[in-house]
Amino acid sequence: MRGKAAAELLKHIGNRDLALSHSAFDKLPPGRHVEHLREMLVELRILPNRGDPLLARFETWLDNRLETLADRPEVRAALEPFARWHHLRRIRDNRVRNLDNATRNAKQEITETGKFLIWLSDHHQATIDALTQDHIDEYFSTG
Repeated sequence: MRGKAAAELLKHIGNRDLALSHSAFDKLPPGRHVEHLREMLVELRILPNRGDPLLARFETWLDNRLETLADRPEVRAALEPFARWHHLRRIRDNRVRNLDNATRNAKQEITETGKFLIWLSDHHQATIDALTQDHIDEYFSTG
């Protein structure tokens, strides 16, 4: 906690510019200093324990990712069930051996699926309901 970023974070807490809550920490730009301080505050019982920090970070990442699609409701509507019901549910059910690998894989699949759905919308003015094999072939063949 000796670095410049950590010192700034502590200063904001001391000045009461930053609330001592998980939601306030979730809104900060990600960084080791943020997570380290959060873990210290949880250990000291100043912040409640949210369970596995990897799962909590993934849930925050997912909420932020879906929020970036607010201006594309047709993409978000297709991506959100895939992200929440396929990936998040599986991760929460503890059916994974390595949570770090599972969350990284889920982020990659969700990101790539979002890129594909945006491409489908931009290039073909189509949604997932109108998807054909030709769309998939064109997407992969054009890189």
